[in-house]
Amino acid sequence: VAKREGVDKTVNEKILIGKPTEKQLEFIDKMLSECPDVKKSFEYEDYIENPTKQNASALITTIAENNPDTFRNKEIYLNYIATRPNVEKVSSHGLFGSEDNINLAEVKKEIENINGTVWTPIISLKRGDAERLGYDNAEMWQSLICSKQMQLAEIFKIKYDNFKWYAAFHNEAGHPHLHMVVYSTSDDKGFITEKDIEKVKSILANDIFKNDMYELYDDKTKAREKLVKEVKEKIKLLSDKVREKDYSDSEICEMLVKLSVSLKNCKGRKQYGYLPPKVKAEVDEILKMIAKDEDVQNLYNEWCGLQRKIYGIYTDKEIEFAPLWENKEFKKLKNAIISEAEKAGDDRIFVAEENE
Repeated sequence: VAKREGVDKTVNEKILIGKPTEKQLEFIDKMLSECPDVKKSFEYEDYIENPTKQNASALITTIAENNPDTFRNKEIYLNYIATRPNVEKVSSHGLFGSEDNINLAEVKKEIENINGTVWTPIISLKRGDAERLGYDNAEMWQSLICSKQMQLAEIFKIKYDNFKWYAAFHNEAGHPHLHMVVYSTSDDKGFITEKDIEKVKSILANDIFKNDMYELYDDKTKAREKLVKEVKEKIKLLSDKVREKDYSDSEICEMLVKLSVSLKNCKGRKQYGYLPPKVKAEVDEILKMIAKDEDVQNLYNEWCGLQRKIYGIYTDKEIEFAPLWENKEFKKLKNAIISEAEKAGDDRIFVAEENE
């Protein structure tokens, strides 16, 4: 009767779109100062964009769930994630692990006797992504975590035989998420750093978003190839100008001629990695000049944008990229400059210049 087609939902809608209460605002302000990491959550984004009573309530729940210390003990937290509203139940509760038919009472008793650290990761997705990728049910999450057990044990620095995990899937309307409980059953207490947390996100995201990742990596490869082609064409054009004694781009042409002289005086392989630091600096300066070209800048920005999307799948951190001439992924451009400088630097050019 509450959900059937034609039912008047406006009563609850008015409550949902209403402004947060004073108590909600006070609690959120207090907890955000104590738990600033919550600002990285989807619920915080929703609350800032649309501060309604409903979004405030969702944020408060997220704050509590992200901070198990707000619960009196580990057993209460475990019971909460296994039985709270919107948990997908796999039996009489929502807790699952590497095995089926988990006995909640036994797990609570086991976890009560753990002396070491108990980690409580939360993996959250946007509703659209969860439905599109099939991660809107507990079975899919269980399959994923089971397939990554050995890698997770290694990241947490726990022997695989002692690695234990349980999880519960909360099928929230806005942001479905998985609560995990991870610990060691033995004396190897485990240890995890901030970089390790990024590794956890990475191995899970690479599976969850594998189709998206394929497309992004393909687009990134195409963007890199376009950029490399553009820069190589510009380098060749400059080299041709030098050979034709056309110095309309005088500064960069002179730099190319100077590099060709330096290369003649270098022994060994004429590749960037084998050059003396002074000659490497000449190559860098030429690439730096070419990188100022508007077309090159646009292509590099396109590549950086795709790389940010890839990083953004499993990290909240802002990624800053080195300029083109310092980016190791484009080292081949430096060898292209060296190759064209060698072609431009035959004896006839230098004789002509001396006569002038």
